[in-house]
Amino acid sequence: MEWSKAKDIVIVFLVLLNIMLGVILLIGSGRYTLSAEQERNIVEILETNNISINTQIIRRFNPMRMLELSPGVIDDYKMKEVFFGTTDNIITDEWGNIRTHDHGNDRLIVFQNMVIFESGNFNEFREIDFASARQISDDFLASLGDMARGFTLDIDPYFNGNEIIIEYRQQFEGTIIYNNYFLFAIDNYGIRRVEHSHNMPIGFSASANELFSTDEVLFSFLQAMRVESLDRPRRIIEKMDIVYFMDPDDLELGIAYPYFRIYYREYTSDGTYVTRLRMVNAYLNTWRRL
Repeated sequence: MEWSKAKDIVIVFLVLLNIMLGVILLIGSGRYTLSAEQERNIVEILETNNISINTQIIRRFNPMRMLELSPGVIDDYKMKEVFFGTTDNIITDEWGNIRTHDHGNDRLIVFQNMVIFESGNFNEFREIDFASARQISDDFLASLGDMARGFTLDIDPYFNGNEIIIEYRQQFEGTIIYNNYFLFAIDNYGIRRVEHSHNMPIGFSASANELFSTDEVLFSFLQAMRVESLDRPRRIIEKMDIVYFMDPDDLELGIAYPYFRIYYREYTSDGTYVTRLRMVNAYLNTWRRL
């Protein structure tokens, strides 16, 4: 009989515990989820200030931890093989931590965790479009094996003069590390320039910190736009997501914080536009333009 009562007590306790956990999860879900009314309000405020949103608004914004990064050491020998296809007949110069390798009309610059490749070759002409340029960059990344592991297309390819720019960034446990990237500049003669930056993910901080809500961040974005321009040119937000960003202005280098990343178009009076990037610290709601 006593054992039966004890079992009943344990069962009741577990039921109550599950109910409490459910209530906690429900409260947490509501706390970190943007309501339809909040979304509608911020969209209306932006529209009255000539700013529209052409992307999905982030509706959930759970707490996130900081990410520790360490500058990766780039192996010059490997880079010569990758970009020149050989390690022979290369002229090398050094200025402090910067090493420049020249092979024919090609140049490779290596600086700590940064590599820049510039091609001066103009061999076979082949008119390219976004699809063919993407194929060239995809094939190049595939040839790198583990070196390019985790790097995926970040934003749609775009023109910069006569070059098509394609950017890949590394994902770490589902979140993009903004500072880890491959950038390709491709024209009708092939790869014209490659930039590669890599920082090794070490691990997360011990505890997660609460993020500012999306509507608060968008209101901060609006305030920044007002500071920059009083005539309120037409602006369209094309992309908004959360990335890890190691800001060189931060005192504690090596720590990547969660940032809201906002790409937007800013139109001029003649109908042309430029694409700009705004980064907003998700912990502090402070912004900077890149």
